Amino acid sequence: MRFAIQDNLLGQSNYKDSFKLAKEIGFEAVELNFFQKELTESHAEEIAKAAEISGMEIGAVCGGYLNWIADFDEEKRQTAIAGVKASLRNIAQMGGEGIIAPAAYGMYARRFPPKRPLEEDKRILTDSLEKIAETAEKYGVMFYLEPLNRYEDHMINMTSEAVHYIDAVASKNVRILGDLFHMNLEEDDIAETIEKYSDYIGYYHLADSNRKLPGFAHLDFKPVLNKLKVTGYDGTLSIECHLRGQTVEGISRSLDFLHSLVK
Repeated sequence: MRFAIQDNLLGQSNYKDSFKLAKEIGFEAVELNFFQKELTESHAEEIAKAAEISGMEIGAVCGGYLNWIADFDEEKRQTAIAGVKASLRNIAQMGGEGIIAPAAYGMYARRFPPKRPLEEDKRILTDSLEKIAETAEKYGVMFYLEPLNRYEDHMINMTSEAVHYIDAVASKNVRILGDLFHMNLEEDDIAETIEKYSDYIGYYHLADSNRKLPGFAHLDFKPVLNKLKVTGYDGTLSIECHLRGQTVEGISRSLDFLHSLVK
């Protein structure tokens, strides 16, 4: 397992300084936040250079495209698919791990009457993933489908729901991202889910119960990290959260807390 952190949490003005600071704190990789922003070839070159100078590894890119891959609007959906494909190519160029994306974010809530039939939801998202999988396989990078909690996405809230799409697409380059904040809201037992779907989950986001730094609230990380060790998980654990006034000292404390649980 390697610990990473999203670059936007480090408060630096450029990738070079972000990668340098992440290494000084003790992280092994940096994840890039491109929420609703395109990841261009120029970005990729700058990120690759920062990684080379710092000696750090590049994790996944969270975002890197516009709109959503299961958008209600067909034109927007196609824009999202094209954006993901372009970003996958640029991620391969810079030596990154892959891209992270939900089905949708903030478009609708499951508690409302359905805006689109469930079977149509499934058909559209499967179509998007099949197109994306072709590009991910071509460039040898990963696409991570992220379940979000019920307040943020009406389509996929639980890991078990995402498994349907992984099986349907049947690509070794398409896997699930497990976000502990969302899992804490939706899964009955996080450790049990990790064990049951260990072959499907290829990347993790770390945040505490209040979506702040791990170790700063009441989520019990010990059984979660123990289960990851037991199942032989050897991928990325990336801190992706909000800060509440914490500085580098707080981030360092959080990483120390995580390291103490995997010794």
